Amino acid sequence: MLISVAHRYAAPSTLAPFNYLQLLYLALASWVLFSQPPDNGFYLGASIIVASGLYIWLRERKLRRPSTSVDEVLEA
Repeated sequence: MLISVAHRYAAPSTLAPFNYLQLLYLALASWVLFSQPPDNGFYLGASIIVASGLYIWLRERKLRRPSTSVDEVLEA
């Protein structure tokens, strides 16, 4: 819920690292609460998500497109 509120005040590119941290928190919670450590599917899926995020970040950086905040989009 707080991530949704954060999108009002910051650009998605600023909040992206916090979304990646959710993967770690969920894996840790699964291990602690349910005694179920992450399996190979988790590692495969997490690596695909992180790799695609890095690809998009590098591509946007190469294109030098300015990131827009939610407020700027709503004002247009």
